[in-house]
Amino acid sequence: MKIVTVLGGYGVFGSRISSGLAAVKGAAVRVVGRDPKAGMPFAESIGAEFRRADLNNDESLRGAVAGSHVVIHSAGPFQGKDYRVAEMCLDCGSHYLDLADSRDFVTGIGALDEAARRKGLFVSSGVSSVPAITHAMISSLKPEFQSIDEIHAHLQPLGIRCVTTHLP
Repeated sequence: MKIVTVLGGYGVFGSRISSGLAAVKGAAVRVVGRDPKAGMPFAESIGAEFRRADLNNDESLRGAVAGSHVVIHSAGPFQGKDYRVAEMCLDCGSHYLDLADSRDFVTGIGALDEAARRKGLFVSSGVSSVPAITHAMISSLKPEFQSIDEIHAHLQPLGIRCVTTHLP
């Protein structure tokens, strides 16, 4: 069994990833987060391991990712963050994916490409809905336009409703 660790694994997006992976034969899911009162019951409900970790603490983070085949980082936001988590994963011998949708964060991950390749590991950022769907949409619509100057995208997870009220 290969260990797949999901940082933020019981959050809005992380819980969907963890649940989906728990159904994959050969994957042992490790749910990681700060709150054992929320994370442990969720992990148990899907047959996963729970580990408490603070991603701002190197020792805690190392304990969370140690032994992982792949780490999926869903504990954003990623805006203004560095690549310490991805670097720790590479140091521990784990492949790394994250759900970042911050343009600067996503495009900057390339700085780790050479180190990842030397170790035979994969590192990627922006494997979330907004970057993936936006890229697919642009790719399919691009031939229909002379140029695309601006795109506005909005993502809303299932189960959350936004209601706008217009006051007179």
